[in-house]
Amino acid sequence: MKWTKINTVSVFILLNSCMIGPDNLETIEHFVLQPSDKSQSVSILTKDDIRYIVNGIHTTLPDSNYVKVDISEIDPISDEIGVCWNNGRYRWELVNHGSRILENKLDTTQFKFNTSWELDEGGIPDASKYHQKGCGSTGTYYSSPLKGDNLESYPTAHTF
Repeated sequence: MKWTKINTVSVFILLNSCMIGPDNLETIEHFVLQPSDKSQSVSILTKDDIRYIVNGIHTTLPDSNYVKVDISEIDPISDEIGVCWNNGRYRWELVNHGSRILENKLDTTQFKFNTSWELDEGGIPDASKYHQKGCGSTGTYYSSPLKGDNLESYPTAHTF
């Protein structure tokens, strides 16, 4: 066999691939929210204190249709996501109470993202909007039960 630049590059790639072990892999928590008719999907991708909410089913970050949020101020036990589907104005409206928007690449004419629950007359966060028909909510800590009859969740963890 004649040694060429292609062979050299191939050996280099092979050696670098062998050096990537379990310590170098990143685990991204991932789950998908859908209404019970499965007409829409929202992917939730979380790595440490950064979360991406992406329209559609995705295991990697697309170029558009996502919002990137900081969740470092959210207590993991109280980390909850609420969503309403086709509420008359948006295809979906989603909330992750206590998050902070870092980047928004959603089409804001079709999708709405909120960083807090709506407040009641006393200024107390109120999640009841997301427990109505066409809506639902779920915790993100372990496999929390879903609240609402119009929400399905598919939790998975991906290692990249």
